[in-house]
Amino acid sequence: MTKKNLSKAEQLALFIEQLVRASDYLRECCHICGEITHGHPFTSAELREFEALTARFARLADLLLQKVLRYIGTVEANDAGTIIDIMNRAEKQRIADSAEDLSEIRELRNEIAHEYATRDIEDVGRDVLLRSPTLLTISERAIQYAKELTARLP
Repeated sequence: MTKKNLSKAEQLALFIEQLVRASDYLRECCHICGEITHGHPFTSAELREFEALTARFARLADLLLQKVLRYIGTVEANDAGTIIDIMNRAEKQRIADSAEDLSEIRELRNEIAHEYATRDIEDVGRDVLLRSPTLLTISERAIQYAKELTARLP
């Protein structure tokens, strides 16, 4: 949700700040969970770490797709379009290597957020660990793109 009293540049700057913080949190969780992926069975504390990892992945994916990339589309084209439009535009803007990367991130996010997973948290956590570098790279590029866009706004 955007704040009504902020200019486009201020709103984008706020989203950038949120994206930086969310990326940092995900990196921290990846570091912690990356060190515990080899144990079996997992302790309840380790399972909580995986739960935190998946939640932070889902939050960052939401922030990136539903706020930052959507708002960039609104600022540049006056209409963000559908989620598919947003993903395709991110590829054209070279924020993402491919729209497919974003689609896979979104599918994993949906599995986490809507609890469609019939898999164990450990399996979902491993998939999140595999996809997190891509999500973090796309987020870094989105931050850079948004900063450049902000500099051009009145």
